[in-house]
Amino acid sequence: MSTIMPLCSVQPFMPCRLWKTLLKTPTLSQSLPRMAMAPAPTTTPSTASTAARWTSSESTSRLERSSWRLERDWTGRKKSVHSPVSATDRGNRPLTGYCNVTITLGNVNDEMPQFSEAVRSTTVRENLAVGSSVLTYTATDSDDDSSLRYSCLRNLTLAYDERGRKIDAAAKGVDRYFDINSTSGIVYVASVLDRETAERIVVTILVEDTKAVQPPQQSATAILTITLSDYNDNAPTFIPSSQYRANVSEGLALDSAILRVEATDADRGQEIRFELASASQDTLGVNSFNIDSSTGVVTLKQKLDFEVKTSFTFLIVAKDNGSPQLSSSATVCSEC
Repeated sequence: MSTIMPLCSVQPFMPCRLWKTLLKTPTLSQSLPRMAMAPAPTTTPSTASTAARWTSSESTSRLERSSWRLERDWTGRKKSVHSPVSATDRGNRPLTGYCNVTITLGNVNDEMPQFSEAVRSTTVRENLAVGSSVLTYTATDSDDDSSLRYSCLRNLTLAYDERGRKIDAAAKGVDRYFDINSTSGIVYVASVLDRETAERIVVTILVEDTKAVQPPQQSATAILTITLSDYNDNAPTFIPSSQYRANVSEGLALDSAILRVEATDADRGQEIRFELASASQDTLGVNSFNIDSSTGVVTLKQKLDFEVKTSFTFLIVAKDNGSPQLSSSATVCSEC
């Protein structure tokens, strides 16, 4: 909104004897008789030429504010408007003089900031480094003296896991995954991301005009939905534990199953494969057994002779098919 400032200039555009008299007076508002001008409109005008009106009495005339609010936007954001004024004396032969009145419009900070895009969405890798930029928000304010400040409303952060189930963003620390630069509007990674904790995060962005006058609080919000894409950062995990005990008798037939191992992977779409490995210098186990790489079933490959060796130990390695490929191992022993 704009307010009418004091009269800044009065310029004649028609020479007459009355104008010569006006030039000798101290101020226009105290001396102009019978100032004439179009009455103030009752509806919003298309131009600012009728932005004010004159009232007069026998001795004084004054400029008054019109009945509608002045907006500098109506004049193409010009800082002044111009109005023609005529003055007629009371002589036997009335004479009329004319002048242009220039009214300076002073700015009042009363416009709300606005986001160019109030709803946005994006996808980032869950291994994006802390401090990396995600995207930039831009807000505008038509007031000349506006000062915009951005922030994230953490208490409004929403989070969902890969199954679409809502999780507690604050309890899981998801509300601190992202933040925004208060001056530039750049959204960036504020802490280590974990897709397995939250795959979709909804962040509320706030912009405020710190120089707001009327109303004193001027702000706008935007919604940013961020989806985390998977990165292979979890190795397979053996269940229920990474240690197995196997009881094998000397008379067990070849290809007989002695146990079955299982493993899971928190990363999306991982296929786990199993293989055997030697434990330290003990090669009896890895030479005496086979494992199905898909099912994890361990079978006897060759007969055991406990008169030669009474115990065995070997490892089972579980590998995923991610990039980079990750693995973990479990221990199988006869005496553990």
